[in-house]
Amino acid sequence: MALGAAIYFWCAWDFATAGQGTPAPIDPPKHLVVRGLYRFVRNPMYAGVLLLLAGESLAFQSLRILAYAAIVFAVVNLFVIFYEEPALKRIRRGVRGVFEEGAPVDSGRAMASSGTMRHNGVEC
Repeated sequence: MALGAAIYFWCAWDFATAGQGTPAPIDPPKHLVVRGLYRFVRNPMYAGVLLLLAGESLAFQSLRILAYAAIVFAVVNLFVIFYEEPALKRIRRGVRGVFEEGAPVDSGRAMASSGTMRHNGVEC
């Protein structure tokens, strides 16, 4: 549980400091975050939350919490597939090959190395 919480808070810190935003979709980071755990995987915050829930299900020996973790996993995947990735494609339309199907998990580095991009006057 502690590892999952640590991952979440580390990612939230990176969102606030490097990205100048929050984990909430209504106030996303204004800059692409490619430091910390985001250097290695695209969505470490989601992994942290799922790890926390899995730890709780073990600690409390609860199948209900495990079922809840499975539901969270499904909802997060649907959110990423149908909202996050299409939104990122629209914002970064000029970056070739990034977030295309089959893109490597660390494709964020390609965006960071391709130069600064702007969307509606906001640096991304």
